[in-house]
Amino acid sequence: FNMSNLINQVIDRIDDIANDNKIKIYRDIEPEVYFNGDKDKLRQLITILLDNAIKYNKEEGKIFVNLKKDQYTIKINIEDTGVGIKKNNFNKIFDRFFMEDKARSKDKGSSGLGLSIAKWIINIHGGKIKVESKEGEGSNFIIEFKDKVSN
Repeated sequence: FNMSNLINQVIDRIDDIANDNKIKIYRDIEPEVYFNGDKDKLRQLITILLDNAIKYNKEEGKIFVNLKKDQYTIKINIEDTGVGIKKNNFNKIFDRFFMEDKARSKDKGSSGLGLSIAKWIINIHGGKIKVESKEGEGSNFIIEFKDKVSN
């Protein structure tokens, strides 16, 4: 399936929610990137990461979504200008039911399952996820999949 179209569709669908929260989504989506995987699960993955980028962003915040493909890898970056993640919590954020700020997460309607589901989806597709974050400045989720389909 066309991963470029899928990511653009998810952004289009979630853009109103971002606007309601005074958050702007910027995209740099390479066209015609194809991937052999479960389209519905990958839609769920992108939705989870964008939903978190909105929930934990600042007013007037920004989200940058990037999709690039090289000869061997498909790389997705979802970066926000939000509250960031405490360094000592990096190894816990993918645990089921983990919520960094429980009071704030409850206000935002979070169950603490999103990132554990996201990581599971990445794992079943043979991918990797890396997180870069600075508390108070934002987070960048970097996903890499081996290219299983060449254009």
